[in-house]
Amino acid sequence: MSRYNAQVEREPAVEKLGIPRDFGLYYTLSFSLAMVGLLSACYHVCPNRSNFQFDTSFMYVIAVLLMLKLYQQRHPDITASADSVFIVLACSILFGVIGGLFGFTWFWIMSSLTHLLACILMSAYVYYLGRWSLISTMKMVYKNGGIRFLASWSIRQVKAWRYWRELKSQFGTRVALLLTANLGNWALLLFGLIVRPRDYDTYLLGIFLLNLVVYVIFYLCMKRGYNEHLGTEVKLTLLLLLVVWVSAICVFFKRSTDWSRSPARSRDLNQECIIFNFYDWHDIWHFLSAVALFTSFYVSFLALLSCASSLYLDLIMIIDDDLDYTPRDLIAVF
Repeated sequence: MSRYNAQVEREPAVEKLGIPRDFGLYYTLSFSLAMVGLLSACYHVCPNRSNFQFDTSFMYVIAVLLMLKLYQQRHPDITASADSVFIVLACSILFGVIGGLFGFTWFWIMSSLTHLLACILMSAYVYYLGRWSLISTMKMVYKNGGIRFLASWSIRQVKAWRYWRELKSQFGTRVALLLTANLGNWALLLFGLIVRPRDYDTYLLGIFLLNLVVYVIFYLCMKRGYNEHLGTEVKLTLLLLLVVWVSAICVFFKRSTDWSRSPARSRDLNQECIIFNFYDWHDIWHFLSAVALFTSFYVSFLALLSCASSLYLDLIMIIDDDLDYTPRDLIAVF
């Protein structure tokens, strides 16, 4: 950040080039990552059903903030208010607590309906480039006759979708990726309703991580669609990110403990330590996931440090470093 400020002093025109610089969310991401480590340590002191969800809550925070930061890269003028972000996070944590403690049939139905509604709203928001608003739409429906207007409007929208060639020529990539994202979310939704996994917190975290991964893929595909270049550093970081995350997830399922069992039954899962006769598979999961999270941050942060000769931090940081000296009115919005 200091290097960037120094270059702006030497070349004031640099301030108007590239993706707008905003480092505020990175402080929050760093704090969230530290809290994940601290609360995970608290969980390991006495693993149980109650404190398992503490560090998971900050994983929700990290996933939401990463998606928000990636969205802000192209929409600096459409910033989600702190209130709305806090409400989303609070509701997510509340769902996690209720699902972890109870998980009754009525809860899974309510959770699935909420998930489905969120998918529909976010799809509309992303498709219309952030210009669509649920509140404005509701006001328009109310002023124009309510249900009758909504029915006629829905019919017009369905008819418009028949013109697939026109839709494909304008928003083909966007539509295809949104359909893919929705299919993934619907699959998770059906899995939750049918299987009803005992560990609701991990299920909810899986929803957030799925949408984060899909949004990163969406972002990369849109960059490709607008003929934007992915630098060598970004490609290498993406490769490292893929390798580390796949390794971490594989190790995660080699469980040597189970918080949902009694201490005696959980100890039956214990295995021999495999590194230095001290660290087991769960410790390796923490090592790999920490590297994976840091690498995920890295791509984001370096997108903002356009003038640094050596770049230290994180994929969402460098994902747009090819636009560092591009006038902002020429940067595509998607």
